[in-house]
Amino acid sequence: MRFEFAYHGGYVSQGFWEKLRTEKPEEYNNFVKNFFFGNSRGATQIILSGSKGALHAGAKNGTHPRDVGLVPNRASTQLYAMTREAKKIIEGRTLDAILRALGTQADGAPEAGEAPDFMMSHAGRTIGIEVTMFQSGATVEGSAANRRQAEAEWEKLVSAASAYRSTRPELGDINVILTFSGALPPRRQHADFIAEIASFIGSHREQLGSQDTDFFSWDFSSPLMRDHLQALHLRICPYAIWYSSLAAGFVAMPNFSIEGIVAEKSRKEYRPSDELWLAIQSSTNISEMVITLDGVADFANVPSLDGYCFERVFVLAFDGIFQWKRSAGWSKLSGLAGAA
Repeated sequence: MRFEFAYHGGYVSQGFWEKLRTEKPEEYNNFVKNFFFGNSRGATQIILSGSKGALHAGAKNGTHPRDVGLVPNRASTQLYAMTREAKKIIEGRTLDAILRALGTQADGAPEAGEAPDFMMSHAGRTIGIEVTMFQSGATVEGSAANRRQAEAEWEKLVSAASAYRSTRPELGDINVILTFSGALPPRRQHADFIAEIASFIGSHREQLGSQDTDFFSWDFSSPLMRDHLQALHLRICPYAIWYSSLAAGFVAMPNFSIEGIVAEKSRKEYRPSDELWLAIQSSTNISEMVITLDGVADFANVPSLDGYCFERVFVLAFDGIFQWKRSAGWSKLSGLAGAA
């Protein structure tokens, strides 16, 4: 399993997720369980090897995978549907990861609610914890389209494509990689867009083999493919999936976007508590992922958070959990007792 990682900006390709899930579902499910939610035995830890090296996953005993803090892609129906109940479960795991990274625990079971998401007693004080998802605000490379909106549209599109393919066995062994030129077709055009791709595959099937055959915008004659695709890559594969360019891109490093999230959350009205904490979660979506290359030093790029209502802000990045504490600044949590 490998994340593609190039240059200091942090470019990540996530194609192995779908490849692993399709070709080795049991291994994929075990990876999800151990890495995202798992236990401390034989857990999978993300290892970063250099600013121009590979970011890869490897087994390491004695690690605490949930301390890393990534949330699986919400689009995966195999993992969970994002109902309110499921959302609270995920937020609870985020709080568990933070407490574990602090080397402490609540005085009792945290109480789930809204504004903030949890209330708990800790060291004799009432703490309110608000949990939110990181948003980089990035655009799709080469266009002005908002990346998160495009990712959300892709989640709907690939679901519709899966349903379409399930009724058409002639498409079952065709691996499809779509490189979008910008915004994706709106939902009302998904069926027509998928049908255009299916027709294109049918008319070019004799050209396809086990290696990718590349087609570009000048090869497309149908209107939606011409409007939305920069390239299409097709091959015959027994573990075929539909995969998009949106699963690769530059991952955000700590910057002003963190302050923007803190500022937005500070405008809410919260239930009374002795102090408020904010947890900023990451996911496996490129637009919702944070990574550091120089550890806590990278948080020097985050503007001051002193003017906001939170006593602590936690960022659950790709490579660990980082804490901002009023009057103390940023630190990386170690999981050792006393960090609280």
